[in-house]
Amino acid sequence: TRAALSEAVHWGMGAVSGGLYGALAGRGNPVKGAAFGVGLWALVDEGLVPLLGLQDGPAGSPARGHANRLGAHVAYGLGLGLTVLLLDAVLPED
Repeated sequence: TRAALSEAVHWGMGAVSGGLYGALAGRGNPVKGAAFGVGLWALVDEGLVPLLGLQDGPAGSPARGHANRLGAHVAYGLGLGLTVLLLDAVLPED
């Protein structure tokens, strides 16, 4: 149950974060998306999640784990930036 709830929260957070990025970003830009991903990693993964006791703090895992999660968040942000860029290109303007 714990693993399923953790997975559901992770996917839900990703969906909400994607919506937030889309609302705030304006025009699509992969660089802004990557920066958004870094911000999510720093604020949520390294800050909020340990504060809530859902994982160990920054000193609780090896640097490689932090780097892997940072890379995953950068890839997520790049994906957001590219998605908004493509949607801007194919959707009609209001």
